Amino acid sequence: MKKITKVDEIYGCSMGGSIVLRLLANQNVKIENAFIDGGIDLLEKAFATDEYSKEDLEYVVEVFDFVSNRTLWNTFDSCNNYKMPRNISDISTKIEYWYAENEKNERKKDFDFMKKNFPATEFIEMQNLGHAGMALFRPKEMAERIKR
Repeated sequence: MKKITKVDEIYGCSMGGSIVLRLLANQNVKIENAFIDGGIDLLEKAFATDEYSKEDLEYVVEVFDFVSNRTLWNTFDSCNNYKMPRNISDISTKIEYWYAENEKNERKKDFDFMKKNFPATEFIEMQNLGHAGMALFRPKEMAERIKR
């Protein structure tokens, strides 16, 4: 088995964004560019009804029907409650933190954490999108941003 030691680009959406942060903090893999599309959030915010069609929400309900409440809880709890290293060394990773314009106030703690631990982070406010909406609603724009 080969060990991965370098990644050119990594993208994390919502809960996946918290996983990207953990990978950056651990520094076991050299990451050139990291894109965090909304940090961890509450389940009801991640599936806000103003951002999805009725059919989309019915699909979400259908998918979650196959998952136990305990599994959902464990998944979100594990991404919300793991410990980050106290001192994160300087890293050379280019980090973009994307967030929706309407969640700016909700992200204050996330912004503070990023500024303290990853001070070179570029914060990019996404207009006319909800939480972690690039992959779902603007995949071509997302791909172009990552290519840059």
